Amino acid sequence: MAILLKGRDPVAVTWLGQIIGVYTPTKGKPVLESDLHALRTAAARLDGLLAGVEKEQVVEEFKQLRKEQGKRSAL
Repeated sequence: MAILLKGRDPVAVTWLGQIIGVYTPTKGKPVLESDLHALRTAAARLDGLLAGVEKEQVVEEFKQLRKEQGKRSAL
């Protein structure tokens, strides 16, 4: 899969046999050290925020939010 993402050709994304999207590669640009630092800082803050949080709790909250969003979209 990763080799497809590194290529130059568009890749159809399928789910259950149906095309649900297309990945179109763009020209890569070099990663800046400042971007890496910002990403590492954000990851460390997220780790701190999630310390002591149970994975199951996060999953259940996510499912509940998705369910509520689905109800609002149906209106």
